[in-house]
Order: sequence, then C-alpha cells, then structure tokens
Amino acid sequence: MKKRWILFLTLASACLLMLSMTVNPQSSRRLDKRISAASKIAGTSWSTPVNISNTVFDSESPVLSLDDNGKAYVTWVDWTGGYSRNMMFNTNATGSWGTAKNGAPLIYTAIDDVGFPTIAASPSGGSATVAYHDGDFSRYLMSIFAFEYNNGSLGPSRVITTDAPVSCSYVTAAVSPTTKNLFVIFMGDVEEGFKLAFKYQDANTKQWSGPALLSLNEYGSNYLPQMCIDAKGTAHLVWITRSNTAVVWYSKNSTPTNPDTWTAPVQISPTTGLDWTYPRVAADADSDAYVVWHDVTTGNSEVFLRKTVNGQWQPSENISQTPLLSETATVAVHGTTKEIYIAWHERVIEGVNWDVLMRTYEEESPNGQKKWSNVVNFSNSPGYSGEPCFRTTPSGDVHLVYFDTVGNNREIMYTFKEEIKVYPPTNLSLATATNKILFYSEKVNTLTFSKNSQNQDDYLDRYKIYRKKAGEDDNQFQLLATLTTSTFKYEDKHLSLTQKYSYGVSTVDKGGNESVKIVVSETN
Repeated sequence: MKKRWILFLTLASACLLMLSMTVNPQSSRRLDKRISAASKIAGTSWSTPVNISNTVFDSESPVLSLDDNGKAYVTWVDWTGGYSRNMMFNTNATGSWGTAKNGAPLIYTAIDDVGFPTIAASPSGGSATVAYHDGDFSRYLMSIFAFEYNNGSLGPSRVITTDAPVSCSYVTAAVSPTTKNLFVIFMGDVEEGFKLAFKYQDANTKQWSGPALLSLNEYGSNYLPQMCIDAKGTAHLVWITRSNTAVVWYSKNSTPTNPDTWTAPVQISPTTGLDWTYPRVAADADSDAYVVWHDVTTGNSEVFLRKTVNGQWQPSENISQTPLLSETATVAVHGTTKEIYIAWHERVIEGVNWDVLMRTYEEESPNGQKKWSNVVNFSNSPGYSGEPCFRTTPSGDVHLVYFDTVGNNREIMYTFKEEIKVYPPTNLSLATATNKILFYSEKVNTLTFSKNSQNQDDYLDRYKIYRKKAGEDDNQFQLLATLTTSTFKYEDKHLSLTQKYSYGVSTVDKGGNESVKIVVSETN
C-alpha cells in the first residue's frame, strides 16, 4: 500500500508537540542529572586527548564519523547563549586538526529541542555531510537541514526535507560502503504520531529521493532513530517506542533504498523504566549487530549490551555494573576480530562529578580468546565530562570523542587507539628432556619458535615467554623471560619431574604493543 504524507502542522503546533515530551532527548541542559564510577586510568595505548573545539562556548553532543583511511570528521553543538547554538565541525582529513568551523547557527532558538547534529563521512575520504533539525520559517515546519564538507571547505546549510509536508526531527545519517549512497532516517510528525521516515542521496547523481515512511511503524510513535551501515551495505537501525516507559527496537535492511524491506522489528530491551533511553548500534563485517542502551530494570541505571551471533540474538549483558548512574552509551566493534568497545558517562562522586567510563572486549588471552576488561575511568577529569561517541575503521583502529571541562567551559576531546599490528611468533614447539645430576634428576623444557613474517624487523623490540601450570586458567600465566628479537630458543631448567607446564610466547613492538600469545603445553 502506498504510504501517504498528511497535511503539515504549523511550526507553533510542532513546537507544542516537542515541548510535550516531558524529557528533552539528549538535552545538554540536563547533564547534571546524569553520571560516572571507577578510578582506574585509561591505558597508554590511547593517544593523548586533543581539544578539537577550542571555542569560548560550551561545546557538547559530539558525533564522530570516519573514512576508510582513519581520518575523523566531527560535529557538535556550541551553546552561544540562552537556547542559541551553532552546529560546529572539525576534521583532521588534511593531516592535522584545523580550527573548528561554524557550519550553521540555529534558526529557531525559542526552545532547546532543536539541533542535535549527526555526521556521515564518505568512505573514500575528503567529504562528509552534517545533518540536524531546525525550524524552517519559510514553511513553518521543523525540517532536516544539512551542510557538506568537501576537500577543505564547508558548503551552505540547506533544507533537505522540503518535499516532506510534515515536521521532521532527530535525524541519523550513514553512507553505504558498497553503493556510497548517503542515507538519512528521521522522525516524521504525522497524524498518528511520530513515525520513522527516510531519504537517500544517490552517490552518482547527487539527487535526493523523495521521503518515505519505513515499514516499521506499527508499534505506536517511534523516537530517536540511530543507524549504521556495515561492510556488506546492510543498514542497522535502533529506535525507541514509549507507552508507559521506553522500549528499544531493532531492524535491518540489506537493500536500504527500499523502505519496505526492513526486517520485522525485534524488541531488544524490556520496558526500561525510563521516559527516554538512547540506543546505539554497531555492526561487524558478518552483519551481526551490537546494541547498547541504559535502563533501570536492576534498580540502578545501568548500561546493557545485546548482540547477535551468526544472526541470532543473545541475552542482554549488564556492561556497567557500577554503583551509580550509568547513561548515554556508545558502542563500536572491530569488523573482523569482533572486539567490542563500549563507553558511557557516569556519576563518579554523588552530586559532584561525572566522567567517561569504558569497557572493552578484546583479545587479552592466549589463542586469540577475548574477555571483558574491568571498568576504566577514561576521562578521569576533575570537571564534568561525558557524551562519548565511538567509531572504528575497517582496519580496526578505534576513535573516540567526548566533551570535557577545560578551563571555564566544555570542549570536545578526540583520541584514538591504533589496531595492534604486531603478530605472535610461529612454529612454537616444546621439547622435554631429563638431566641426571648426582643423586637427583631435573626436567628441562626447551622452547623454539620462528619470527612471524608479517612482522617488520625495524619495529620489533622483544619476545616474551610466559609459563603457568598445566590446567590452570590462562590468567595465571606469569612472565618467565624476555628475549631479544634475534633469539628464538629458551631453556626452562630445574623443573620438577612431576609437574607439567604450559608456555605462551608473544611479540612486543617498539611502541610497547604486544601480540596475542601462542601457547604450547607438555603432553602426557
């Protein structure tokens, strides 16, 4: 059945509807009601955070996009006084961070429920589109606006929903790595309530499609969409519905230019117990989805993750498990190794301060096994910090933006962690011999291995030998010895004849990055 756009509401009516939302989604003016909780400082593998806003205003609500070369494109909001705001932009696409640019001031500044920019970068690099919602006084509607960055310059902001005869708000954007088409999904204020709608810009013609409602709107009003597109070109979408409290939903579409081919909505969360929650989604190269949100079902505000494995939904996991409020989570995933990165902000001192916290699911055990890290206080700031946003590149580099208090105002901070590109040795073997010394015998275990040809000699630093008793957990490995990069043999002497051991060997580069361990054990 052909979808029909109904007669538009006036801007005044739209504003009343917006104001009827008892909680303003993502409002930076309510951040003092949010959160943080651990004291461990983030690891040195992350780059030193850089202030990329550096303005005289409070900078908040950062959103990050990456091209395939690992260049970052960031948008955020500068609060310039009252409800007045600028939609800001910066990038390191030219090789270093430039001066932050004001892409567009908001037109409608009577309320705080406008703005909320999102950004989508071209995979090939050099260009990105910032989208947001604002009042369009020429039509007396809320509309989706956009401006483009292209090879060093910003284009003018313009309305991209002029053909949608209803108010439009809360946009999410993504570029398909396969077709290079740009997709936007937003809330359309139709007669039945807020429904999800979309448009896309053809990569070749640069023409926008007409607006269309998605086939996801049978569960009442839908709010706060957030989308990503995986390496296969499949779009993944999360949003919430609200009856008594918010519920998180998910759908995907392998042909996202067709609004009717979204899969049947899957309820991801229980009834959260909150008026609003802010779900985020990431996807790996196999099109498995990773959804985070926060709710109060445990009696405390906690961050949860639910993911698919081979397309099948797994039970939700409580990721934060901290004593104070955990909110506004972000998630990223390595496309091939499926390492997971989750950050949120949380109140670390009740009524005083909150920080950006993080947990990761990375290869920390031998044989490439993964485990969850402890909760880490990443920002560890004396001032307020929050609203993190994660993204990863196809090669696995991880990038993060958030705001932190610098001097007298809030600034947007950027940091990244490169994928460890150091590989374990190969051809590890273990030989056991017995030496007879006078009246007793001792066992000698001899390890031999080879350099991994994927490692370059000029960045290698050393090899590490680990040992544990056979049968113990992998976390019982203890460092036994360190070898030079030209040594491929180690003898472990004076061993009991009755005790058996397992050994792990890893490679360390000059930056201190360590590969996973390869493991060998004594046999019976």
